[in-house]
Amino acid sequence: MTVMPPTPAAEPAQPSIKGWCPGALKPMVSGDGLVVRVRARTGALPLDALDAVAELAGRLGNGHIDVTRRANLQLRGVTQATLPAVLDGLRALGLLDASPEAEAVRNIMLAPLAGLDPGAADVRGMARALEALLAEDPRLHALPGKFGVVICGGGALPVVGELADIALRVWPGAATAALGIATANGWSWLGDVAASDAAEAARAVALAFQAGRAPGPRGRMRDADPPQIARIRAAVAGFVVAATGRDAEPATAQAPRIGCIALADGAAAVGLGAPFGRLEARQLSALVCGLRQAGARDVRLSPWRTLYVGVRDHAAGGHVVAVAAAAGFITDAADPLLAVEACPGRPDCPQAHAETRALARRLAEALPGSGFEGTLHVSGCAKGCARSQPAALTLVGCGEGFRVVRRGSTSDAAIATVSAQDLADAPHRLLAFAAAPTNTESSSA
Repeated sequence: MTVMPPTPAAEPAQPSIKGWCPGALKPMVSGDGLVVRVRARTGALPLDALDAVAELAGRLGNGHIDVTRRANLQLRGVTQATLPAVLDGLRALGLLDASPEAEAVRNIMLAPLAGLDPGAADVRGMARALEALLAEDPRLHALPGKFGVVICGGGALPVVGELADIALRVWPGAATAALGIATANGWSWLGDVAASDAAEAARAVALAFQAGRAPGPRGRMRDADPPQIARIRAAVAGFVVAATGRDAEPATAQAPRIGCIALADGAAAVGLGAPFGRLEARQLSALVCGLRQAGARDVRLSPWRTLYVGVRDHAAGGHVVAVAAAAGFITDAADPLLAVEACPGRPDCPQAHAETRALARRLAEALPGSGFEGTLHVSGCAKGCARSQPAALTLVGCGEGFRVVRRGSTSDAAIATVSAQDLADAPHRLLAFAAAPTNTESSSA
C-alpha cells in the first residue's frame, strides 16, 4: 500500500453546510432523490406505524431507510411525484406537524427505554409537554436547525452524555429535574426545577438563548458568551428550587448495547444495530412480524443507530434476536461493524468525493486480529455527517482517495493520503499502519 504524505492538493474544498436538517415538510435533495426525515414522537414508533413507514419507503421511495444520530428515521429516494403520497401517509400516522418550522424545532431526544426500564424515570410525559411547547411557540421557530434537547431518566441507557443544547436529567422517584445547558467545556447545570415545570423551564432557556444570539440559521448553545449565559440563568431563576445535588453528567457518552438486555425487576429489552445506520424497508417489515410474536408494542429509536424493543422476558428476547439476525440487523455486541461508522457516500450524497460503505465493510472484515482498537470513521467528505466526534482513525474522501486522520475528526489535519483502490485491496495494511505508534508514521504502510 502506498501512503502519500498530505499536500495542499489533497485537502478537499470545503463542503456546503446547510445549517439545517431535512424534515418531512422540508425534505432535502440528495444524490438518490429527496430525503424525508420522520421525527417519531417521544422517540417511539408503534409497530403498526413502523410497518406503515416501511411500506411507504418501499413503495414511494427506493426502500432505503436511515437511522440518524438524532434518533429519527429518514426515507430516501422519494421523488417530487411521490412526495405528496408520502406526506399523506405520514399525516395519517400522526407524524406530521403544522408547519416545517414547528417540525424543525421539535428536536428532542430521550432515553430509548423510557417507560420500559424499571430502573429509570419515565420522562415521556415531560418530552410530550416540551414537544408541544416548542411547536406551538412561534418565537422559537427561528432557533438553529440543529438546536436540540436531551431528556434523560437514567437507567440502562442514559442519553445525557449525548450532544445537545439543553438537558433535563431526572432520577427515578424524584420530584425535580436537573436543568443544564451545553458550554464549550461540557454541561453547566443551572439547578434543579420541579419536574412539573421542567418543560416550561427548558422553553425559557431556549427563548433566552434565541433572544441573545446573532441572526442566522446556525449557532449553538455551546457558542454562547458569558453575558448571554448570565441572561439565560436569570431567565430561569424563578424555576430553580435548589442547586443540582447529584452528578448529572456521565464521564462519557453511552455506548450502544446490542442483543438481549436484562433490566431491573425481571424486565428485558433487545438492542438491534443498523449497519452504518442503513436499513431496508423489507428488513423492518420482517422485524415487525417477529416483534408482534414476542409481545412488543413499539420500537424505540436511539442516537447510536440502534433500535430498542421491550419484550416479555429473556426468552422472547431470544426470539427477537433470531428474527432480527436473519433480517440483517446487528445482534452480536462483538460484531466489528459496530466499530465502523460511514456516511452514505457516493452516489447517494452529491457532496461525497467517494463511495464509503463498501469500503467500510471491507475495513470491518479486516478488524479482527488487526491490533486496531477504537472507532473507525469513513466519510465521503469533510462534513463528517456520520460522526462529529473524534475517532481513532478517520478516512475523509478527497480527489486523490482518502485523507487519513489519526485520533481526530474530519476537520483535523491528515497524516497521509491513500487511494481508494489500495484501501479496498489491502485494508489490513491501513489498520496495521493506524495501530502502530505515532513515531512510525512515515511514507509507507
